[in-house]
Amino acid sequence: MELANYFSDISSSRNPVWVDGLDYSRAVLNQGKALPWGDTAALVAFFQKQQQLLRSDVVMIDLFDFFQVWTQSRPDLLQAMAKKSRLNYAIKVLLEDTAAIEQLHDFFKALASVKSSGPLIVKVPSPKLWMGMAFSMAHAGENPTVEWKDAERAAVYIAGFLRAFGDTGIDGLLIVDEEGQGPASGEELASYQSLLNVAEHFRWAVGLYNPGVELNAPDNALDCVISNSAQEGGCSGLILDQLWLSGEADNLPPANFYYTTVPEQTEPEKVLASLEYARDTQP
Repeated sequence: MELANYFSDISSSRNPVWVDGLDYSRAVLNQGKALPWGDTAALVAFFQKQQQLLRSDVVMIDLFDFFQVWTQSRPDLLQAMAKKSRLNYAIKVLLEDTAAIEQLHDFFKALASVKSSGPLIVKVPSPKLWMGMAFSMAHAGENPTVEWKDAERAAVYIAGFLRAFGDTGIDGLLIVDEEGQGPASGEELASYQSLLNVAEHFRWAVGLYNPGVELNAPDNALDCVISNSAQEGGCSGLILDQLWLSGEADNLPPANFYYTTVPEQTEPEKVLASLEYARDTQP
């Protein structure tokens, strides 16, 4: 799917809004409890209700949330991840877990079969972020330093993991970096190349959530970049989280689409009003 064309079609009548509403939806629809990641039917029902609630222009599955819940109930997996202290070992073992791959495969396929016309995107921690997160899971919260050269190796493991989902009907990936930690140059983005190659092979769209960093990499392989300011050229998404501070965002800056994360404890009336404001207010 071409995300630029998809958002362009929507923008002829209103602003496209990509909503990350997992924390909020979990509080409203699941009493704040962990999602039932081991129950495909229950998961599909949850995501359908979430989409009815928020009407995001993109349906997004959060792999970070999945693996947090998955590992909490599988101490044997965590022990296996911690067996060696090498930085790359925990992520390698985590992403080779066949039970997790099978569960995600079934869920992706089931959700893709009932989704609407909008894209189904998998939210993937960046190679740099995921390597550190996996190590921290395995080693009692220890936070290692992950360099760009380490991210290149992590991208190989993630690419191998994602190949299992080529036939599931997902439409793309959103690579997520933490504030100020994402790639700023083509050289740094190249550390993710193995991941980008897999996406290209399966014709998946690829977005980069890159808060606090301006990516200076013309002619890159990304379909869109989401950041705190609209990027020149290509498909640019603007982070619009100020909606939840003031209830609205005055004078919306121009962007191809807006991306917003709904805080968990937001009042439902404010959610509906703020998302309507983002959709209908002209920049």
